[in-house]
Amino acid sequence: MDIENLKKNLADALSDTEVDYNKILTLANQISKFDTENVRFSIDASHISRLGHELVSKQETAVAELIKNAYDADAAYVKAVFKNTSKAGGELIITDNGLGMSREELVNGFMRISTREKSDNPRSPKYVRQRAGRKGIGRFSAQRLGMRLQLSTRREQDSVGICIDIDWSKFDDIGDLILVSNQIRNDPSAPVGTRLNISNLKDSWSNAQIQRAYRYISDLLQPVPLRFAPSKKDGNPGFRVEFYEEICGDEILIASEQQNILDNAHAILSGYVDEHGVPYFSLKSKRFGIDTESEQLYSDSKVKTVFDANVSDYSQLSGVSFQAHYFIEDDLPAGYRNIVRNVLKKNGGG
Repeated sequence: MDIENLKKNLADALSDTEVDYNKILTLANQISKFDTENVRFSIDASHISRLGHELVSKQETAVAELIKNAYDADAAYVKAVFKNTSKAGGELIITDNGLGMSREELVNGFMRISTREKSDNPRSPKYVRQRAGRKGIGRFSAQRLGMRLQLSTRREQDSVGICIDIDWSKFDDIGDLILVSNQIRNDPSAPVGTRLNISNLKDSWSNAQIQRAYRYISDLLQPVPLRFAPSKKDGNPGFRVEFYEEICGDEILIASEQQNILDNAHAILSGYVDEHGVPYFSLKSKRFGIDTESEQLYSDSKVKTVFDANVSDYSQLSGVSFQAHYFIEDDLPAGYRNIVRNVLKKNGGG
């Protein structure tokens, strides 16, 4: 078709009452190729499929990248559910309670390949976390894992959320990337945060692979406020991730900080200072048969602090609490040894 006919068809498409965006983009794209003074780069849509496998070679890494995106979105909790994943074709649902996205953020962020958002803003907006996700890898991680993606998201200030459906097979059938359209709609039922439903998974998942994916994100895990700690409305609430497997309609917990790390501690020392400034402590160890209830801590006049001060009044520490898990590295269960060591390396103390 010559340029005059293309221009006429484009004018007709623009004047139609119901706008056909795909038709307009197709015609405009064809017209641009008649430009004799300028040339433009174009991207073949199938490149998306290649990028998914080249940038994210392992399926465990792909899941870890999606969890990191939730961390970057200031989520306090992430839940991943593996459904019918003993063979290819299953489903993975990842839900977080982070900030969520507006339509503009979704279009200009998630739907835009390679943005400068994380390099321009290396800290998260709410809890000022150092961003963990690799730049622009999240969408390719979703493509690496399955053939279809449904993304639902809502911000706290929005009355309704938005939902987008992506069929990755369309990228192999259509030439130019700009011509691949994905349906977006309002989602009144979307909770605050983001939910990824990745279906028709390309690979099967063994328990060992799921545990490995959890180990990949273990360095992101942060302590959560203790039950007797004072409320911290504006502080960082920590970061907790749980992996479940759905079996016969029931969700079975298969990986969590408690199960994979804390339950392997040889002893737990807890302490707090009550509202009157009285300190208490407790020590528990199944391994060594120790189970002391909360006891008052009495100061020993012979013991000096690092400041060489004799402390007998803890009223200024009222509400302060702690919990310390004691591990013997050489005595850890083989299946959990690596993940515990990884966490101890980052957060442990001698």
